[in-house]
Amino acid sequence: MTTLVHERAEEYLRLRRALGFRLEHEGHLLPQFAGYLQQQYVDPRYPNINAPMFGLVGYWNPIRELWVKPFIRRTVEESALAGTSAYINTSGGLDVDWRVRPNIRVEGHGDYSVADYNAIAGTQNRYDQYYTFRAGLQYLLNPNFWVGPSYQFIHRTSNIANSDYDDNMVMLRLGARM
Repeated sequence: MTTLVHERAEEYLRLRRALGFRLEHEGHLLPQFAGYLQQQYVDPRYPNINAPMFGLVGYWNPIRELWVKPFIRRTVEESALAGTSAYINTSGGLDVDWRVRPNIRVEGHGDYSVADYNAIAGTQNRYDQYYTFRAGLQYLLNPNFWVGPSYQFIHRTSNIANSDYDDNMVMLRLGARM
């Protein structure tokens, strides 16, 4: 797979090239990828990015009602922060889905993520670390719709002064599956 993209956004042009592969088996896309990304900005304030990218998801089903999904990924993301053009996001974690009953699911998530920002010349490089933990319950109203409470905790540490935080979020979610 080779991708070549020209974009115009917010007064800068960029050239983005990615070379890599995706695996398909009998028409099904497997959840893994690897490649190398090169991103060049026309505006000289924005430094170029050259980085390997990868992603892998595992699936383990030790008992019929339980799915364990470890993952690891590294991607290049655009930044909305002033003074940065993009960041390299590297993360690894685990998702767990347990069907307690046919209409009740318990889900859990935990991950560690690093955001390494590509700063404009003359500014400090930003380096953020995130720990995320989430737990939830889903009550299936029917096979396509569900409702349930969820709790999420995010902890961020940063090398930028006064940028650390803890976030606790309690939600009541309504969802749909097709």
